[in-house]
Amino acid sequence: MERSTKILESNGATLILTNRTGVKNDNNVCWIQPLPGPLAEAASVTVSEYDPIGKDKHIIRTWTGKSYSCGQWCDILTPAGAEPIAWYDDDFFAGEPAATVHKLGQGQVYYLGTVAEEIQGGESVAWQRSYSH
Repeated sequence: MERSTKILESNGATLILTNRTGVKNDNNVCWIQPLPGPLAEAASVTVSEYDPIGKDKHIIRTWTGKSYSCGQWCDILTPAGAEPIAWYDDDFFAGEPAATVHKLGQGQVYYLGTVAEEIQGGESVAWQRSYSH
């Protein structure tokens, strides 16, 4: 994993982590550290709390002001250098970060703490590119 993050740093790659990333190692044993486990340093964020919401729906708001519904899972994120780019907009976690980005050398690491509605027409790529520095 360390080799992979070095490649990310030097080659300008983008790594996208999602909720539940880093729960278990290659032997299916849970890491005994905050999520995203061994990728927390590269992502510069940890999961302070999570809510498995199932079929319930919540709203996230991006830094552009657009809102999207999300479901299945909501990670409450604690940035440790990563920049929040989306926040929950309702329920007890309103205002808490839902997604972050962290510049890592020439690359960047996104952490998406929920399952957002499908974004049509390549909007997610445009969303990412419009945010890239």
